[in-house]
This record gives sequence, C-alpha cells and structure tokens, in this order.
Amino acid sequence: ISGFNSVDCSPCTDATYSSPGAETCSNCQPGYEANEDHSGCVICPAGKSRSADQTQCEYCSSGQYSTAGSVSCSECPAGKVPNEYRSGCVDCPARQYSTAGSESCSMCPQGQTSTPGSASCAGCPAGNRLDGDICVPCPNGTYSNAGATTCINCPPGTKTNGNNTGCETCPAGTYSAGGASRCTACTTCACAALTNGSCPAGSTSNTVSCDPKRDWGYDWSNRCKNNCECIS
Repeated sequence: ISGFNSVDCSPCTDATYSSPGAETCSNCQPGYEANEDHSGCVICPAGKSRSADQTQCEYCSSGQYSTAGSVSCSECPAGKVPNEYRSGCVDCPARQYSTAGSESCSMCPQGQTSTPGSASCAGCPAGNRLDGDICVPCPNGTYSNAGATTCINCPPGTKTNGNNTGCETCPAGTYSAGGASRCTACTTCACAALTNGSCPAGSTSNTVSCDPKRDWGYDWSNRCKNNCECIS
C-alpha cells in the first residue's frame, strides 16, 4: 500500500523488556529478571540473585543464601548453614559446628561438644564430664580436668575443692576414706585397755596402756590419755 512504512521488530533479550509500541528494550533493575515473553520484569526469588552484569537470576553458591530481590548472595555465618531453599540460614544442632560459608555442619571431635549454633566445639570445663551431648557436674567427692569424659574419686586423706576441679588435703585433726566432699573430724578413741574398744575408721590410738590389777590403788584413769591420731 502506497505510503505504508513497515517496521522491523526485534525481540528483547537477556534481562531486558519492552512495553507495546516501545522503540527500545529496557534493562530490568538488579534483583529482577525479564519474564518469559520479556514484557516486564519479575523479582528474583529467595535463593537466587542477579547483579547488573548478569542476564538472569542465578542460584546462590554453596554455603550462601539470599532473600527475594537480592542483587547478590551472602555467606551463612559460622554456626549456621543454608536451609533447603537457600532463603536463609539455620543453626547447626548440638554436638555439631560450622565455619562461615559452610554448606553443612560437621560433627564435634570425640570428647567434645557444642550448643546449637556453635562455630566450634570444646571439651567440658573442669569439674564437669560429658554425658551424651551435654556437660554435667561431677558428683560430690569426685573431680575432673577440662575436657574429661569421666569424673575421678579423690584419694583417701583428701576432699574435693569447692567446684570439683581438684582435691585438697584434709587439715590436721580430720580424715577421709576417699571419694569425699568433706573431711571428718577425728573421734577421741576409748582407752583400749579398759574398754577393749577400737578406733573408728581413719584413726588409730596411741593411748598409754592401763592395767588396774597391776596399778591397784592408783588413779590409773588419769593415765589413760585418750589420744587419737588420724591415718590416711
């Protein structure tokens, strides 16, 4: 037809779009990509991103995540890893850990543990022992060093200190049979020659021997010095 000017239309490509009648294609802003027919732009979903020099939304790399409309992906911090959809990060469970940018959590070495969301593992502090995935205090009369998995009885003649991190020698005049959290005061021993008694556990007698037949008429009761010595 005379006077009709034909127009050649070229499709928009990559991350560009156009409206009807447009003479040029426009770039989608970062964080968006062109829809299927390039008639508009759609936001990059969580787990993907698009920067200005990318032609479409790209999945986040290992150990990374993104929220919807992101221009780049971010590393999960230490103690966390990406969730299933890479839309965020989740804590590593107890007895596991991760460093920044990790794709998955790692198990703690034997004898060590961690709380959820930990960046590293550690042994139990002194005075505690590992029980499953938690640290529990040592029972009274026992102690432990840092990183221990079991508690140890204090030896005879000692007692545990205030926080069960070690043992202390019983002071003079007291004793313990071992595995004790406190020392027991020595008990005065009965005069063995008169009562045929014996000293209690943890002590011995060094009394002067008394013989009422031999010392008849002598106030031998004063000679029986009830003197008890502790033994370990």
